[in-house]
Amino acid sequence: MIKLITDKVVKKYEFTYLLPDFYTSAEVEKAQKEIEELVKKHKGKVISTDDWGKKTLAYKIKKQDKTHEVALYTHLIVEFSPAKVQKFEKGLYLNEKVLRHLLVVEEKESQPLKSEAKSEADAKDEKPSPEEKK
Repeated sequence: MIKLITDKVVKKYEFTYLLPDFYTSAEVEKAQKEIEELVKKHKGKVISTDDWGKKTLAYKIKKQDKTHEVALYTHLIVEFSPAKVQKFEKGLYLNEKVLRHLLVVEEKESQPLKSEAKSEADAKDEKPSPEEKK
């Protein structure tokens, strides 16, 4: 059974999607607007957009009877309520223009583990031995 998150917290997500490389600039713009509208529809907010351009795929993707070896990558930072993310992703799966997508929670700055921080602090507190002074 799927457990739905009912928090009122807004989280940042990293969202990358691929479009076919044969799209014209007008078609790419239209697809990007559709995706931004989908974000807004699910009460999300686009914080930043970064076009990564054409890249060769690691493996071929077959979609709509076409095989894709190259795709246009676009990376977004978006804010969503965790409860809305599942519905947003369902909308993405229904969008025929998107070849693949990846949506992950944005990673916060990693904090050192307590044991690592403690060992670094212990190393600073230790006094040098008489042999090290010479």
